[in-house]
Amino acid sequence: MGIITVATKDEVADFVESLDETDEVFGRPVYGNDPRVVVTGVGRTNAAAVVALALERYDADRVVSCGVAGALPGSSLNVGDTVVGTHAVHGDLGVTTPDGFGGAEHLGFETSDGYYNAYPLEEFDAEGKRGGIATVATVSATDESAREVAERTDAVVETMETVAVAQVARLFGVSASAVVGVSNHAGEDRDFDFESGAEALNDALTEVYG
Repeated sequence: MGIITVATKDEVADFVESLDETDEVFGRPVYGNDPRVVVTGVGRTNAAAVVALALERYDADRVVSCGVAGALPGSSLNVGDTVVGTHAVHGDLGVTTPDGFGGAEHLGFETSDGYYNAYPLEEFDAEGKRGGIATVATVSATDESAREVAERTDAVVETMETVAVAQVARLFGVSASAVVGVSNHAGEDRDFDFESGAEALNDALTEVYG
């Protein structure tokens, strides 16, 4: 059985339209049974807590992190594109030094056994560009911050939850994948288009799950 996680229901509204609400986790809705679509709330803390409880409750062998995302500089992505994650990265976990940013490895702390900022993702069999997904606590709304995230993570998009889902899945010994729809370009020219990002995501989920 698989679990699909998403910060808000609106991001997967079309996909869950025909699914019944079957449960709740920390007061947040769960739709369907296989896969189960679990709404986590926004941010890494919400995602980690809800996914951990869902994995305790349900017999799942895969977690797929979903959502809309901002395209990072150098990605050549357009609004409405789909990205299938190859790795998830903590984009702002670490230390700022006079020589620049250093991740958790710079501090000498593993985030889980053998892992620091980056976690590999399993293939998700949908059409779309393959690339890394950075997870940040603060969305990049300046060109400088967007460039910094891109340079330190080798990612093509940024989200606010993906790496937390991947890290918790690793702790539970289940595989993690990710697919997102591009809703904007990170930086000053954000041109946020939630509907186009959500449409790309819903199309990818329907392609895989029918």
